[in-house]
Amino acid sequence: MYVLHIILTQIQHLCYAGDGHDMVNEFRMVDLLLEKKVPTVYKILHDTSIQSSFYCAWWLCCMFCNIDLPIETLLRIWYKFIIKLLTIRDVILHEGTKVCYRVSLALFMVNEEHFVATTMEQVLTEIRYMPRRCVDPNELLSRAFNISNFSKKMISKLRQSLN
Repeated sequence: MYVLHIILTQIQHLCYAGDGHDMVNEFRMVDLLLEKKVPTVYKILHDTSIQSSFYCAWWLCCMFCNIDLPIETLLRIWYKFIIKLLTIRDVILHEGTKVCYRVSLALFMVNEEHFVATTMEQVLTEIRYMPRRCVDPNELLSRAFNISNFSKKMISKLRQSLN
């Protein structure tokens, strides 16, 4: 019960608090991270005018629950949230969103070869079907937690650049 309370009060407030400015910054963070870590996909998204708000709202606000991920993969992602929440209680918010960023980037990395579409409709269709292709939780989480140069310091610098 404690973990659910922490998730709802410490992480989910980004999606539902105030005027939505925090959530917009989360979307912008995903854009910046994609540009740095998965530039080929970022370029396709940028060239087709697809903003991260088109897909990130579903991913971040519901913590990946409603995007057709296989249940085993979803449970492994949530396990990572819970471990971070229980082991690093003082930085719950930072670590929680960092897990979200990692999983978001990994979804694109695992599906990178499918991003050859050129129209907005084709790219949005690819984004919609990405989670269904992530049947191996080990591959997705391995990609997510092996992203190089993904430190708290780097995340903090990117956050500062948004303000």
